[in-house]
Amino acid sequence: MPRSDRTSDLFPSGPSIASAGRRQFLGMAGAGMLATLLPGCGSDSSDSQSYPQTVAMGQQAIQQAIADPAQPVAAISVAMLKGNNVFWQQAFGVSSVPSQTKATAQTRFNIGSVSKLFAALAAAVLQDRGLITLDTPIVRYLPTFTMLSPEYANITTRHLLSHSSGLPGTNSRNLFTFAPVPGYAADTQAELANTHLKHLPGELAVYCNDGFTMIEQIVLAMTGQSFASFVEANILAPLKMTNSSYLTTVPSGGSFSYPFADGTQYQEFVNAYATGGLSSTPGDMMNLAQMIIGGGVFQGQPWCRRKASRKWARISRPASSSIRRPNGAGVSAGIRCANPHSTPRASSDGKRTAALRSIRANSSSCRRRNLR
Repeated sequence: MPRSDRTSDLFPSGPSIASAGRRQFLGMAGAGMLATLLPGCGSDSSDSQSYPQTVAMGQQAIQQAIADPAQPVAAISVAMLKGNNVFWQQAFGVSSVPSQTKATAQTRFNIGSVSKLFAALAAAVLQDRGLITLDTPIVRYLPTFTMLSPEYANITTRHLLSHSSGLPGTNSRNLFTFAPVPGYAADTQAELANTHLKHLPGELAVYCNDGFTMIEQIVLAMTGQSFASFVEANILAPLKMTNSSYLTTVPSGGSFSYPFADGTQYQEFVNAYATGGLSSTPGDMMNLAQMIIGGGVFQGQPWCRRKASRKWARISRPASSSIRRPNGAGVSAGIRCANPHSTPRASSDGKRTAALRSIRANSSSCRRRNLR
């Protein structure tokens, strides 16, 4: 199954960014270190003029990455937030290699596993409306859900969102394709009916994409809306994330950073919407960041009736502090780039054999693509 690159070798040994290479710069941004190492970020002012060195150094490092022929990068998009002010938002490179179309701040990148944030928010909205509770077994909401291991009946929504459900991992069938393929979540549920748990629910926390895919099924069962429609209406629209969407159909407009393989350009579709299917921009993601920083308030208005974002902050925590994490808790990061020479290919069952890499740098809290 697809795995993200390790970032342990991305951190420079010293504080100088001017001499750091592309990987070092991207690594620092992804780990949220950019704000602490670049000059000017210690200021309390939200005026963009207070950060000239920060912006200049970032621009220089990114331009070097774009121009590096040894490890070519087609596009990088960046946004940085201070308080409620996005003081730097800029795109570099090209969104389309064959046509050399310049990337803009509105160019959308697939944000990979950062999409999981929206699955957690969707669950918080459902709880806020009294449709579910996090610690109720999901079989109450999905009576057709079954597995070979009888303990599946103990899986809760909290388990799904905290990677502690015991589900096998990732259904790779039609996960990545070059045309939209509906029904991925239903197919995943059907596949799980023929599998065993890999550990008891709540016993371990091991990275698991299928848990988030099952959130799609819960949303559909409890609201009658598809997951994509529910998120777009209840999260993206209130947060004015107008350049964000799930590619459930071939887009008729908008700017996207496209995969480019073997001389041909493709529109890539990630059919696992909850676990990794959102396309967005750094600017839109800063709206989400403002809402979270504001305790559920965005531009002076609560985005949800009872501020479900406060509940969301607790959703991904396992109910028991004794749950073991054999692979570590991981890093919250978020840098994305488009590599013009990556070669994504869709096999007959949609499994991508070589993943397009995209980089999107957000504010000091970013998320590296860890769809694995």
